[in-house]
Amino acid sequence: MDIKRQLGDKSGIASSLNNIGVILINESKFEEALPYVLQAYKIFKSLNSPLEDVQNNLTSIKNVLGEEKYRKLVSEVNLQ
Repeated sequence: MDIKRQLGDKSGIASSLNNIGVILINESKFEEALPYVLQAYKIFKSLNSPLEDVQNNLTSIKNVLGEEKYRKLVSEVNLQ
């Protein structure tokens, strides 16, 4: 990911962040995955890139954590 940052490859950075999130989701580390997937979402959205995969990952996290906990964690991530 450092090389992608040096090259200014925002799409590549977002893909890497989302992939890290997917790995954490697959390890049932949903709270840890959320910041990565949210960062990916924000970057993809700013690039007007397709969001379906990232939105699916966010939905998976929300379904496991529940609406209330998900919203609380999203708020905490957005404050950082």
